[in-house]
Amino acid sequence: AVGYTEGTLPGATSVGGADYMMVQYDSNGNLVWVKQAGSNSYDEARSVSTGASGNLAILGVTTGSIMAAVGGDTLGGDDGYLHVLESDGDFLWARQFGSDNSDSARAVAFDPNGDLYVVGETYGTFVPGENLDEQDGFARKYSSIGAIIWSRQFGTALADNVWSICGTDATGFSYGGRIGANNSAPGYEATAGRINASGVVQWDIVTQSVAFGQFGDAARACSANTDDAVYISGYTKLPYGGLDARDVYVSRVVQPTP
Repeated sequence: AVGYTEGTLPGATSVGGADYMMVQYDSNGNLVWVKQAGSNSYDEARSVSTGASGNLAILGVTTGSIMAAVGGDTLGGDDGYLHVLESDGDFLWARQFGSDNSDSARAVAFDPNGDLYVVGETYGTFVPGENLDEQDGFARKYSSIGAIIWSRQFGTALADNVWSICGTDATGFSYGGRIGANNSAPGYEATAGRINASGVVQWDIVTQSVAFGQFGDAARACSANTDDAVYISGYTKLPYGGLDARDVYVSRVVQPTP
């Protein structure tokens, strides 16, 4: 389990401000270990992934510098961070990343080789020349020892989010999120897509129907299997009883035929 705390967990030490935390339990629900870390500002863990070797990757956001102990610093606004631990909770390596504006890291996943994919969104520029205006989605790939393999920024001219990763294999990964409004659909629209292992966006589908996209929709989670489909779930904001209300949905998105 990951998250954040403004206090001090049993057996841990507060770094200051809000710290990110990770707690591991065994299959019987017994506490195995607790980790609390971060900067002296606000830190939050949002996603965790386990690799084939048993290593753990924690992804989150910070307004401070989690890299201060090794000479790092904030990059501007909110930054993302990636913290990798051994299965027993011992530290392996950490990276802090972002633009000179606010950035939000959302999800992390190991691939079969032990490399890592991370996704999120940025108001700045991760890759020179690739800022598409307002807020863009981003994806990055790190090696098993923390080296950047590639970094991509993508989206529309409006606000875009990438919230989830699924279907990670040797060929790449799928994702779910949302894109900004357009003239025909004044709300956000849910989207799903796939990026290959080299960082190329292979396809991206906006799940807009009569209901989707008209009032504000998002794909907050996704899952993929072997039938070339991505399953996304999230919320849709539809008029209900004369009031605006959010409903939960599940949708199957089929990979387009080349």
